[in-house]
Amino acid sequence: MPIYCEPITEIKLESLEDVHDRLSGTKNYLSRVPVEGIIENRAIFHDDEYFGDGEVMLRFNEHSIRSFCQRLGFRFDQLRMIETPSLPSQVLNDLIQQSAIKEKLKDDEFVIDTRSNVIIGMVSRTYVGYTNDQFLEDIENYLRKEVKDQFQFHEAFDINTELTIRFQSKIHHGIIQGRTGQREDRTLLGLEFRNSMVGTSAVR
Repeated sequence: MPIYCEPITEIKLESLEDVHDRLSGTKNYLSRVPVEGIIENRAIFHDDEYFGDGEVMLRFNEHSIRSFCQRLGFRFDQLRMIETPSLPSQVLNDLIQQSAIKEKLKDDEFVIDTRSNVIIGMVSRTYVGYTNDQFLEDIENYLRKEVKDQFQFHEAFDINTELTIRFQSKIHHGIIQGRTGQREDRTLLGLEFRNSMVGTSAVR
């Protein structure tokens, strides 16, 4: 791919303790920065990989570069077709200097992982953030108060701050006796919750 992007990994979390540890290690490293301010500070694309002013250099992951291209009005799949080295950077640098593009980007913010200087998402300034740790706290309060802890943690996944967490409830009704023998009569219910801190998924 002409523009190098940081890979996005799926992290499976095996317990609620793992989820809490993951979230506590993430929330303090996310920063929202106005795109307009970065461009006004003479940030440009370098070497089909970096975006910055020469001192602070950022990289995109695939989700964020797709979102950025969409805002520029330039299809990401078209960018991927360019094979000439440095040409993707030239194309993007030309676009971000256009007045109409700057006007379009003035209300947007990059979501940056400050540990790695990777842009992981792009949201509007009016986007109301709902942190995953607050999301999880609300879920646990709901399960404790409304369903009396009938549901137990099953599994969770974190993909670029998109947290999916699942709970299960197994209700044992008894034993069924039939011609083929005995089997357990039970009901298995599941709940799935999802939230993203970079706008990839609405709370559901």
